[in-house]
Amino acid sequence: MSFNFKNILSHLENQLLPTQCAACGRNGSPLCPTCRAKIRNLKPICQLCGRPSFLGLFCPNCQKQAQTQYAFNGIFSYGYYSDPILRAALRALKYQGVRNLGIILGKMWGRKILSQVQKIKLPLLIPIPLHPRRQRARGFNQSLEIAKGIATITNWPISTELKRLSHQTPSAHNSYQARIKQKKIFFHQPADLQDWTIFLVDDIITTGATANHASQALRQVGAKDIIIASIAQSL
Repeated sequence: MSFNFKNILSHLENQLLPTQCAACGRNGSPLCPTCRAKIRNLKPICQLCGRPSFLGLFCPNCQKQAQTQYAFNGIFSYGYYSDPILRAALRALKYQGVRNLGIILGKMWGRKILSQVQKIKLPLLIPIPLHPRRQRARGFNQSLEIAKGIATITNWPISTELKRLSHQTPSAHNSYQARIKQKKIFFHQPADLQDWTIFLVDDIITTGATANHASQALRQVGAKDIIIASIAQSL
């Protein structure tokens, strides 16, 4: 069965059948309040040393090392992908076509960020784009849906100017120097992003390689402050 046909069947099922919680199966919501409350929140930490860190920014002790490995400044995630409830929700979003789960998860992330900080200088949400062929097959970009949910809570603007050029997936085992020599995966039209605090939105961050390529494209058009905003991480 082709990927496209599976997606069509999933969309039809979601439209015709009663809405059920992706985690427990209870009718009424794609992710019921009881299951949402059970998801373990991740405390923002420096990803290199594990110390508590504001907005998940690399701490001062790790910044020099981070600059040699990553084009972004930190990672702020809602929870761990190993959390069975969060994993079930993300799988339903990506593979079963439960599109409004993106909005729900984005709202959860938005409330979390506002619990950490009330005011950020010129925040801008930029969802990691899918390649057009992949987006046509899925029917939507899950990262954009998550960004819409975040924006509902925070009132931050969303930009969709970042484009994906290829399906290439960088190897997590390559060095930073090797990865930057690979074929460009993302492109952003010339813009002045220097003063914005960019939250690069994705559903899951694993090795950080894809987010790193996207951040490089943003750096090339002037971005200085880039935080990966993911629903889950499995780093």
